[in-house]
Amino acid sequence: MKAHVGVDAHIGVDKDSGLIHSVAATGANVQDVTMAAELLHGEERVFYGDAGYQGLEKREETAGRGVSHCHEAKSATGIA
Repeated sequence: MKAHVGVDAHIGVDKDSGLIHSVAATGANVQDVTMAAELLHGEERVFYGDAGYQGLEKREETAGRGVSHCHEAKSATGIA
């Protein structure tokens, strides 16, 4: 059996300017939603992310911050 190593990059981007404000790297076995708090700088009201970030509002580290998760489903072609 061959071992596979995977890495995920989690990137926080300002929706207005498009500038990156935070970056975190994890092993691919780490759930995306566990990194959400690391990507927030405190002024957000909406967190745009894929389905891996669902439940963001319920997590202890992000609850009470007034941030909601917005997810756009992919089309059959993979392009939203």
